[in-house]
Amino acid sequence: MISSQILGSSPMWSRALCYRFAPFLMRSGSTLSEEASASRNKSASQRKSDSKYLASDMYNYTVFSHYDIEASMTKYRLTQPSSHAPLKHEPIAPFIFIRLISSKSNEENGNYLLVIAHPDDECLFFSPILLSLHSNKYVLCLSNGYNHRLDELRRSCMQLGVKDFKIIDDQINLKDDQSVLWSSDTILGHVKQSIRQWNISTIISFDYYGVSGHKNHSSIYYALLNLPHMNQIHFLSLQSTPIYRKYLTLIELFRIYLKKESRSRRTFVLPVKYSLTPHKAMLEHRSQLIWFRYLYLLFSHYIWINDFVLVY
Repeated sequence: MISSQILGSSPMWSRALCYRFAPFLMRSGSTLSEEASASRNKSASQRKSDSKYLASDMYNYTVFSHYDIEASMTKYRLTQPSSHAPLKHEPIAPFIFIRLISSKSNEENGNYLLVIAHPDDECLFFSPILLSLHSNKYVLCLSNGYNHRLDELRRSCMQLGVKDFKIIDDQINLKDDQSVLWSSDTILGHVKQSIRQWNISTIISFDYYGVSGHKNHSSIYYALLNLPHMNQIHFLSLQSTPIYRKYLTLIELFRIYLKKESRSRRTFVLPVKYSLTPHKAMLEHRSQLIWFRYLYLLFSHYIWINDFVLVY
């Protein structure tokens, strides 16, 4: 169309030039249009391929197979200690000795009965054995003191893992007084009833001195000596120590670690995972939180160690 317009309106010499170069111009125009079209097609295909490549990359980086994850975890997994590899030496500290000695604690089957004189005796003197045993544990408390101490004892026993407890309120025969010896017959009556009720095989209580020289404590020991020897009933008495040993806990730990085992003696050391449980149990006895109780909780070895003698 363009060539016909040029040929119709041009002079003779220009017509000759048009006839000469018109085919070339027509071919060039078609070639240029074809190249432009090819370029457009190429650009579209390139963009399409690029988008496909990006989508592929996105898929590869966001979707993992189970084997890829396992291989990655294997590559960066921390080395686990072998059961045959030598253990690394830990720094010497009281907790290391406590952990070592705890493994020596003797644990027996059957139900245990702890006989105490007052609420708070269970956590002040007997926490290590109560927290070391996995058998059923029961508490018989022979005096009440005040009515609100019943709730305090209940909460403390929950902290120490005691299954059940009983508290006696007898102001005539079992009066809370450190200068009064209790009636052995009255004590034995309550102990026998608890043995039958809870099917007890081992009794735990004080020795003749009662840790602090409290006569209510020692009364329980002398009463239990008169307990008729029933089948499969044992009595473990907590050993009293002089006051210079009572508050030297670290030295006591060394002594127990080095001493030889004996069939007539039982030693229980507070497990490390329960290191604060006696303190929590004592905090439940809010009516008894006097300043020297805090010092006792910090320094007394009865919070950490229980040394028993098998009386029968």
